Amino acid sequence: MKKILGILVTSFVLFSCTEDFINKQPLGVETNVIFYDKVENCELAVNAIYDPLGWESMYQVGMMALGDMTSDDAEKGGGDNVLQYKSDQGAIFDIVTFTVNPINGYLANIWDASYIGIARANAMIDATNKIDATNDDYSTFKRLRGEARFLRALYYFDLVRIYGPVPLLKQAIAPADAIDVGNRADGDDAQGTKQVKAIYDFIIEELEAIQNDVPWTYNADNYGRVTAAAAKALLAKAYLYKADIFSNSDNEYEKAYLAAKEVLDNASYGLEAKYQDIFDLNLENESSKEFIFTIQFTSGSSTLRGGEGSIRPIYVTPRFFINAQGKPEKKDGYGYGFNIPRQDLIDAFDANDPRLDMVLAEGDSLYCNAFGSPQWTKIAKVDWNTGYYCMKGSVNYEQFAGFNTQVIGKNIPVIRYADVMLIAAEAGFKDGGYKAEALKYVNDIRKRARESKRVLNAYNDYTYSVGTVPADLSAITLDDIKKERRLELYCEGHRFFDLVRWGDADAILGAITKDVAGYPVLWNPATLGRMPIPQAQINLHTGGKLVQNPGY
Repeated sequence: MKKILGILVTSFVLFSCTEDFINKQPLGVETNVIFYDKVENCELAVNAIYDPLGWESMYQVGMMALGDMTSDDAEKGGGDNVLQYKSDQGAIFDIVTFTVNPINGYLANIWDASYIGIARANAMIDATNKIDATNDDYSTFKRLRGEARFLRALYYFDLVRIYGPVPLLKQAIAPADAIDVGNRADGDDAQGTKQVKAIYDFIIEELEAIQNDVPWTYNADNYGRVTAAAAKALLAKAYLYKADIFSNSDNEYEKAYLAAKEVLDNASYGLEAKYQDIFDLNLENESSKEFIFTIQFTSGSSTLRGGEGSIRPIYVTPRFFINAQGKPEKKDGYGYGFNIPRQDLIDAFDANDPRLDMVLAEGDSLYCNAFGSPQWTKIAKVDWNTGYYCMKGSVNYEQFAGFNTQVIGKNIPVIRYADVMLIAAEAGFKDGGYKAEALKYVNDIRKRARESKRVLNAYNDYTYSVGTVPADLSAITLDDIKKERRLELYCEGHRFFDLVRWGDADAILGAITKDVAGYPVLWNPATLGRMPIPQAQINLHTGGKLVQNPGY
């Protein structure tokens, strides 16, 4: 899939609109021009549903900004000096300092991309809902519909986490009808509680319905497509979120645990032996058994951030190095230096936890060609920078095709096996009936970390051994599980959403009053951890039923 996705999407006229169309019509209503009675056309249509996930505003940068930089794990980063720090990716600055308003461009782009994906899914699902077992290609149609329904569920899962109550479109609609679409259920309260529940119920219904429609694995040519493991893992996550938000009203904690356990019990997936190999900087492990669902990218594309290549590697790679004169020097042709870990995150680890190998600190050396020929080059700290860089999304220097390379083929994990283990541990513990299993899952993760101790021999050459940190836990608490999620999944887009669903955001984010450059951070509990509905969409919905979130 990695090789064919962009090629097929761009070589076939799937829909009559472009990205600009969504700015002229509410929600991105699209006109279908595909003949869905042919499998090959349906496959093209489904490929187009995957496409927006890989746009810059989505998982390349947007979900990283929303999940990491808004939290106590990371700062925005970037910038050439204190004054310019604020304007370097200014829309993201506003998001992560909670000074955002409804005309924020990044939030508008995330909304647009998500509803483009949903509209494409609705078109395909609606057009194929009468194809039955009498069709010779029924099994393939069923699988493609399963992929489309998963992707629609994923778009809604991200939308409801970001904005809270959003319009729930279960089928394609005409532009004339779209203006009256709203984001409140009948009899809803000011916070849109009923609408949020309806969205989670829909996500769960869709993911339950496709459990047997998609396979557990694919061959190499189709790697990256939706699997049963991805469907069950997202289902477990949706159950967990719903249980936290609605007080486990329908025994969702146990349902989350059981769904996650099905993934964990499947032999096709598992933990990588070494933690560092999950984020292989040489791009030699892009089909890791730990990856349950990833966004696929290909190097060398000419289509940049909205196409096959990802900007994330250069986006997170170090920006400041020590030059030959022993002074910090900006090398933003090599790395932009965003999503930089906070000291609070580093302090949360036990000393010598091997998982911190994926963080470069001030004074550490990186083998790179930032100053020309490849050499060991020390990381620098400046006044508007924490001095830390997370390398999980980065690559080794050979993978850059030159300076300012914004097109790299490094996949972005959305769900990985350790995440599912921690979902099972948390849900099982909260349910109360699976505390022993929760302890085992957490200790298995800590054991993998312990066995990832390594010593550098030369560039790209390490000797591994078994360390003593982190030690196994003899008993487990909910705080232990929360902390393990933070340590295992840092800077992977989870932390902010976890804090909000746990009810911990007010205490933890409210205690952060300034960013690393000294600018105020203004967490507002009245927003409930939700971002504002884009004003452009409210203006387009002339029926007046699209309501702004509290606090904006």
